[in-house]
Amino acid sequence: MLKFNRRNFAFYTPADYNPNFVKNIQAQSQIRNADKDFRFAVVGSGPAGFYMSKMLLMSVPKCRVDIFDQNPHPYGLIRTGVCPDHMGMKKIERDFNQVFEHNPGRCEFIGNVRLGRDIYLKDLQQNYSATILAIGTSTDKEVGLKGEYEHIIPARRVFNWYNSSLEDDIDLSHEFNLTNTRDIAIIGNGNIFCDMTRVLLRNPKDFSNTDMH
Repeated sequence: MLKFNRRNFAFYTPADYNPNFVKNIQAQSQIRNADKDFRFAVVGSGPAGFYMSKMLLMSVPKCRVDIFDQNPHPYGLIRTGVCPDHMGMKKIERDFNQVFEHNPGRCEFIGNVRLGRDIYLKDLQQNYSATILAIGTSTDKEVGLKGEYEHIIPARRVFNWYNSSLEDDIDLSHEFNLTNTRDIAIIGNGNIFCDMTRVLLRNPKDFSNTDMH
């Protein structure tokens, strides 16, 4: 059975984002009204969110961009979806980091904030020049097979497991017990299929140079 420890997300501590984000947003709105500069809210810190933020910072002089995410860490599926042994793909995180490094004081990450729970779209619309939703899909697609909810595990839950996502909720003792499993069928033949097949077939030692442990 493959045993992976949870990845260390400790480098993004509560001190790295502003817990009083509503008060902070209101203050930023007053600054925006005073200096006439644009302020944008980008919800979602995956590839779509970062590329949009990069384009805004490059195209709109003096604008400010705040990137919100429900997780306390950025990068979206680059962090929690791409298989950990794809080190080349993971290096895209460096490009995303440059968005912050090249725009000090203009771009900020605000994590652990869920839209619809901690803050609402109307609040963002009232306090920002524009709000961009870059959150992607958050639900699993049903395939319509009999017994689907009892015998089929969504790909999202599997890659949350092998990426040690904070949203990992898979039960390795019962629903995904690899010690007692002989055969696994994967529906689909895209990137996720290739990643899952490789993870399940390879020797755990092959992942020793990755952050999969």
